[in-house]
Amino acid sequence: MEQIEFRIFKRSDFPVYQTWFSDPWLEAALGPMDQEWLEHILLDKTGAQYAIFQANEMVAVLGVVWAKGDAIYHTVSDLAIRPDRRRQGLGQKILDHLIHQVKVPKAKGWITYVEPNNAKAIDFMKKCAWDLVEDASMYAFIRTY
Repeated sequence: MEQIEFRIFKRSDFPVYQTWFSDPWLEAALGPMDQEWLEHILLDKTGAQYAIFQANEMVAVLGVVWAKGDAIYHTVSDLAIRPDRRRQGLGQKILDHLIHQVKVPKAKGWITYVEPNNAKAIDFMKKCAWDLVEDASMYAFIRTY
């Protein structure tokens, strides 16, 4: 598989990213993808929104929130894989790259939250070997360093 490149999401990435949301599953899971979302992620300093490229094409977008205060884990807030690139191992490669190669502030590890009715995301996190730590209104998956 070709190398992946992370960079901060730019306003110029938005038109391409927005087209991915014609996919019903992505729209239901992460939508709506609108101007309000764009303005928020461009101004937010509590984390980062990454555009992820392979062979100069944007193939994924990943949002993170940095641990602060009492929080010991950084949070993966969202991960969107371009619809035609799903189920090819890219999501797992992106999370591994984030954990092991992207320079981030110090923390104990990572956490992400998944709605109990999102079977695809739950299966994905289990496949990535993240630990399920709670069964409340949201499932939490943790990956420590």
